[in-house]
Amino acid sequence: MVNKWKDKEFMKKYQKKWRGENKEKIKEQRKIYDKIYYQKNKEKIKNYNFKSEVKEKRRVYNKRYYSKPEVKVRSKIYMRKWYQENKEKRKAYDQTSKRKEYKKKYRQRPEIKLKRKEYAKRPDIKEKRKAYQQTLEYKKMKNEYQKKRRKIDSGFSTIGNIQAMIYIALQKYSKTGKIMSNKK
Repeated sequence: MVNKWKDKEFMKKYQKKWRGENKEKIKEQRKIYDKIYYQKNKEKIKNYNFKSEVKEKRRVYNKRYYSKPEVKVRSKIYMRKWYQENKEKRKAYDQTSKRKEYKKKYRQRPEIKLKRKEYAKRPDIKEKRKAYQQTLEYKKMKNEYQKKRRKIDSGFSTIGNIQAMIYIALQKYSKTGKIMSNKK
């Protein structure tokens, strides 16, 4: 008589069936084991993760993995969904000082400046921007920004006042584009 527990094919089928029935139990056990293992081996894990060979291996693997077309599609879908669900989180993160500094440095790179200029010159983008600048949201936002800046920056407020005065003078006292005297 053959022992069925020593038969490899039988064991594979049995284990597959058992794992299917006890998924939750396995997950819980795995979580507990991972916590215990991580607490015992914190230093080992940190030292291992910071090794240059390990970093290089991960970089190569990630490059290969994320260049696959099915992974690109999956990640795009996931990112869109995440951005829609976490708009407030994203805005708060973008307002942090570290992020602002990084953005400034990034935008000052010459290759990025070129890309942005080329992008802004595209006719479809110009149309979108013009349409957006005509919306009420944009106008309110711009007015609020200028009000705040006038309070903070005296030079900005004087420039604005002078521009307004010149505009009024041209409207009231000019037909040709030159400012005439009050008498005329």
